[in-house]
Amino acid sequence: MRISSLASRLFNVEKQEAPAVLAGLLMFFLLFVGYFMLRPVRETMGIAGGVRNLQWLFTGTFIATLAVLPLFGWIASKAQRRNILP
Repeated sequence: MRISSLASRLFNVEKQEAPAVLAGLLMFFLLFVGYFMLRPVRETMGIAGGVRNLQWLFTGTFIATLAVLPLFGWIASKAQRRNILP
């Protein structure tokens, strides 16, 4: 049994959509794998900077995310998708 036919039955997609669904699932999985690989490094670096400064590290990360996310959204709305994610 081919993987695409298994994905077609499992996710209720058409056969021609199965490769895109599998690619999306793989991308989602790899995103979380990368996050869980970098998380201990981030926390170790934060603790190495001092536990008292850890609060500022997380606050700075939160503020940077709040600043960058709308900028990315604006760019994504103006640019073609193939130019953002080649």
